[in-house]
Amino acid sequence: MRNKATAVLILLLSMLMGTAAAHPRGPAIGTKAGPSAGRSTAAEIVVNSADDTQDGSCDTVHCSLRDALAQAGDVAGPKTIVFDIPTSDPSYDALTGVWTLQTDGGYFAPDETTIDGSVPNGPGSITPGIEIDASTEAQYTSGLRTGSSVTLRGLVVNGFGYAVWIDQADVTVEGCYIGTDPTGTLAKPNSHDGILLARGATGAVIQGNVISGNRTGGIRMFGDPTEGHVIHANRIGCAADGVAALPNGRYGIKIHDGAHDNTTGPDNVISFNGTYGIWVTDYLTHANTITQNSIHSNEIGGIYLTSGGNDELDSPLLLQVSRTEVVGSACANCVIEVFSDAWDQGEIYEGTVTADGSGAWSFTAPAELPGLYVTATATDEHGSTSQFSEPVRLPPPATPTATRTATLIATLTATRTSTSIATSTATATRPGERLPIYLPIIGREWR
Repeated sequence: MRNKATAVLILLLSMLMGTAAAHPRGPAIGTKAGPSAGRSTAAEIVVNSADDTQDGSCDTVHCSLRDALAQAGDVAGPKTIVFDIPTSDPSYDALTGVWTLQTDGGYFAPDETTIDGSVPNGPGSITPGIEIDASTEAQYTSGLRTGSSVTLRGLVVNGFGYAVWIDQADVTVEGCYIGTDPTGTLAKPNSHDGILLARGATGAVIQGNVISGNRTGGIRMFGDPTEGHVIHANRIGCAADGVAALPNGRYGIKIHDGAHDNTTGPDNVISFNGTYGIWVTDYLTHANTITQNSIHSNEIGGIYLTSGGNDELDSPLLLQVSRTEVVGSACANCVIEVFSDAWDQGEIYEGTVTADGSGAWSFTAPAELPGLYVTATATDEHGSTSQFSEPVRLPPPATPTATRTATLIATLTATRTSTSIATSTATATRPGERLPIYLPIIGREWR
């Protein structure tokens, strides 16, 4: 079962490839050169129809997604569902390059099933090619409920209650747009949460997705056991470009009711959500690590601990601040992460230092800190992360530059890149143009 070891591997890879505050274009998961054609095999099942009819077989004449999932349930071992629907089909939108599957009910993905709707979009990148839309009929139905060892890739999922419901082990959701339209720029909300990691879910990897525009929240984790999840390199509450606001109605991520030992980070952008970026609440909801993300512009706060969540670990105190050095105190031997922000959250991850046995710590920046304020978080030996510290205003910069100015803007600078998802720019996309999702390689080979 995947657990926090996966999170450590991701974090080490991110640190080796660069700091994790910006929106880079880095090593990416590969994708197949194009859709498969012909008759389905036991290992690969080909969807060739956009309708929602289940007629009991998958062949070259007719195979809907509902048929394909039924066949997958009859096949032991790993199997992959791919799509080969003609562009002449009315479900195809030539402007976006996406096929839309209208449905009046949810789906169940059996154990060891991959649903791959991705299409290539330049070297080493993918975008979603299949939209599953329940907005006309099934607004309170769960969209995709998974068995164990399921992968969902390259899908746009909207119009459901919960878009994705996970209560099994080792599920991966990657390169999907959840709660948006196929361009990743407009909201097509799910009425509750984008992804629900419910009691019994363990070892999920949620990476490289846009999870925005949902009426309640982006991701919710609850119950025990709900553990070992890695939330990595997603855009939560913003559009696919990582810059424009596309908020979830309440929180970006909520962790509660005893969920524990989960890792959010590195490389997530969690911004513009209706209340908190990340909300951790309830007694025994602990050891939830929040690390090396860009969290900013959420309506009430960046990280909120309440009712014993993450043991309500005390935030660091910032005692002395300059443009190049931050000195403070925190829990003994805790890991301190330092951020720059326009106010009281953490838009730019600056670096990490460890407090000594008395809780004292000092961070020296490699270059002048940008922005107006500096903040910090602490993470204790159990993996619980605090709220952001009280912000301290930075003194005026000694040498303002074009890329590290005193006025922090939403677009992170090109000089502070790492290896997560696609590089953000302020350039508007053309109508129908989709933005690629770049996914880091995580210790496995892709076709």
